[in-house]
Amino acid sequence: MARGLRREMEAASDRMDYEQAAILRDKVRSIERTMEDQKMAAFARTEQDVLGLARAGGQAAVQLFVVRNGSLIGRDVFLLEADPTAGDDEVLAGFVGQYYARASSVPPAILAPTLPADAADVEAFLATRRGRRVRLLVPRRGEKRRLVELAGRNAAETLAHEQARWLADDGRTLVALEELAAALGLPVPPTRIECYDISTFQEARRSAAWSSSRMGSRARGSTAGSGSGTSRARTTSPVTRRCCGGGSTGRRRARRGVPRRCAGPCPI
Repeated sequence: MARGLRREMEAASDRMDYEQAAILRDKVRSIERTMEDQKMAAFARTEQDVLGLARAGGQAAVQLFVVRNGSLIGRDVFLLEADPTAGDDEVLAGFVGQYYARASSVPPAILAPTLPADAADVEAFLATRRGRRVRLLVPRRGEKRRLVELAGRNAAETLAHEQARWLADDGRTLVALEELAAALGLPVPPTRIECYDISTFQEARRSAAWSSSRMGSRARGSTAGSGSGTSRARTTSPVTRRCCGGGSTGRRRARRGVPRRCAGPCPI
């Protein structure tokens, strides 16, 4: 059943029906969690963590199963930035070092799909965190091997879903920019959008804000305040200078050979 639902999920994702794909993904996860709980019953009084790894481009996902006294008491997926030239062992070693440096519980055994090159050093670090020996193991057969494979499948599905969501977000952003260009009569979609606003608090103090976006992603922003009696133009001036590189900051940037932030004149 799970395999059939997974095929339907992949087909829905291929035709960009992401809502249906998410529904099918949740059904698959529900079935697999039941299977996970049943498999854990074979490890009575066992304490171990199970790691699964999936990679795509510069992204990686690590699935963690936490088993204590033979029961699955926790599961989580971690999304990571991963150098495409790094090996799986390096990615896992980096995750183990970061995660277990702060983990509240370190088990006596950690099952993984591969061992890092410096496995002895990693085990020594884990033993220091636990206070007793910790072993990194790569199971070759049996239920432990199947648990690692299951963790890997979960990691792959999560990573694929997240990448599909990222692509969908990028697609919606491009459509919105194209619609904006058509509404404003622009020859091409805008690549940079800036907004300025002034707020007055209790008729005594003004505050100006600026936000800049490139290709739909918010890049940066800033605010500046002024006292009572200050004109709107004077309140806005520090923000526009900061944006366009004017004033002393802009002159310092120019002396260092750093280009101004805006290609054209300030909009205000």
